[in-house]
Amino acid sequence: MTDYNTYDEGMAQLYAPKEAATPRTGDISTNGAGMTCDESGRVVIHHDPTTYDVWDEQQRARSNGAHYLDTARTASGTPLMGRDGLTDESIVTLRDGTEARVKDLVTAGILTKNPDGTFSEAPSPKTTQDKPRQAQEAREELLDEGNEKTLHALGRMVDQSTIYGALNRLAAGDDIDSYIGRAASQVGKEPGEMAEIVGNLRSQFESQAYKAVSDMGIDPDECFDWVRENMPRELHQAIMDHAVSRTTAGYKALAGEFMADLDKVNPEAILNADLGEGILEARQVGNEVVLKTASQGEITWKTAVKMGIVKVGRK
Repeated sequence: MTDYNTYDEGMAQLYAPKEAATPRTGDISTNGAGMTCDESGRVVIHHDPTTYDVWDEQQRARSNGAHYLDTARTASGTPLMGRDGLTDESIVTLRDGTEARVKDLVTAGILTKNPDGTFSEAPSPKTTQDKPRQAQEAREELLDEGNEKTLHALGRMVDQSTIYGALNRLAAGDDIDSYIGRAASQVGKEPGEMAEIVGNLRSQFESQAYKAVSDMGIDPDECFDWVRENMPRELHQAIMDHAVSRTTAGYKALAGEFMADLDKVNPEAILNADLGEGILEARQVGNEVVLKTASQGEITWKTAVKMGIVKVGRK
C-alpha cells in the first residue's frame, strides 16, 4: 500500500524545475523567471505556476510588523529584493509611514553604514535620561485657581457617566446640550448657567492646547485643521488625555506629526521661516523641502524634524 500525501505532492509540483518563462514586454530580467515592472515601479515575478508580487509582499510585511529596511525601494520607485541592494539613495518607509532616504537616516543616527557597505539599524540610545523628560511632559497641567476649584466641585457633584459622556462628545466635535442639562439638574443650576460654566472651562482647556502647539513654533489653527482631517482618532485621545490626565503631551505629539508633513501641507511656511541656528538654507526640490545645515550637510525636512534641529519661527 502506498501513502499519498497531497500536500507533499503539491509542494513537489510547485517547486519542480520549470523551463524559463518567455520574456514579456516590460521584463527587467530574462534570466530564469520573467520579471516585469510597470510605470509606478510595481514589480511582479512571473514563475509558473505562481506569481510573486513584490509590492504586495512588502505591504504584507509592513502590516505584519516587519523591519522597515525590508520596505526599501530605489529612488525611481522599484522595490528592492533584500537588504543587500540598499544604497545611500534607497528610500525606506519608517514605522510611522514616513519615507526617507537611507543616507539621511545615517546622518540622523537612525541607521549605520557598515564597513562592507551594507546598512543596519543603529543601536538604541540609553533611555534612562529620557524618562525624566517624558515624566515632565506628562505632568499635570492646572488651570487658574478659580477654574480649578470649579472643576473639582463639578467632579464631586456630577456623576461619572455624565462627565465622560460629555467629554467623549466634545472630543468627537459634537454638541453636549443634553449632558449640560443633566449636569445642571445634578448641581441644582439652570441649564443656561451651567452652559456658561462649561463654556468657560472649555475655553481654558482650549487655550492650554493652543499654547502647547504655538510654543513649538507652529500655527495652532493650521495644525489642528490638519490633525482633524488626518488624525481624528489620535486627536480624540489627546483631548481625553487632556481632560482626564491634565496633560497636553498628546497635542505636542500630534503637532510633531503635522510639522513633519509641513513640506507637503505648506512648504512656503518653511521657506519663509526662521528655522533656527545651524540651518543655512531651505529650498524646494520636487515635492519635498531640502535643508542645508552647518553640521549635517543637506538633509530633507522630515529628517530634520525627526532629529529635532528645526523650528518654524518668523524671520
